[in-house]
Amino acid sequence: MGTSLLFGAASTDRVDCGTDFIGANAGSITAWIKARSVGGGGNGRILDNGKVVFLVTGTGKLSRLSGLTTGSGGVLGADNVLAQNTLYFVAMTWTAAGSVNLYINGVLTGAANQAAGAVVAGSTNLILGNRNAQDRGFSGWIDEVRVFNTVLTANQILDLMYSNTVPSGCTAEYLFNEESGSTALDTVGTHPGTITGASYSETLLS
Repeated sequence: MGTSLLFGAASTDRVDCGTDFIGANAGSITAWIKARSVGGGGNGRILDNGKVVFLVTGTGKLSRLSGLTTGSGGVLGADNVLAQNTLYFVAMTWTAAGSVNLYINGVLTGAANQAAGAVVAGSTNLILGNRNAQDRGFSGWIDEVRVFNTVLTANQILDLMYSNTVPSGCTAEYLFNEESGSTALDTVGTHPGTITGASYSETLLS
């Protein structure tokens, strides 16, 4: 793990990865995060395309993961399992029918196979660390974001966390190791991101 991106200096901090490429398909998202607070509106985004959303939330303090696939309603991980300034490996998986699972450090959080409605194609660009309206900024560090067109198993998530073994089906990978500049490279696909506001940092593990 090299550098990461630090978000939250401004409400507009984000990485814009261009036109949504998740679509109305099954998939998974994984990332390392270390949040300093719940972020903008109490719902700091890890990833958002207007429909598929992966975020941290809480009431007054960082508390849990949340996700949705339709743009209305959503699913929740267990309460009071996320702490501020603590490093976590987080994941969200979903089927095309909208059965969603959330994981923290490879362990399911919240109920299994929560219903979030059939997946709907994104209505905005795919944004990391915020949403298109720029009012749900993540506050903290994000690293090694990966998007898959497959539903990862718990074992695959653990393998990725501990051995960095990337399962098949990875359609985008943002390692944030460029250290400078305004482009976040997609090291497996064709969806580079434009960085606004967020800064490179080497303090994710400290």
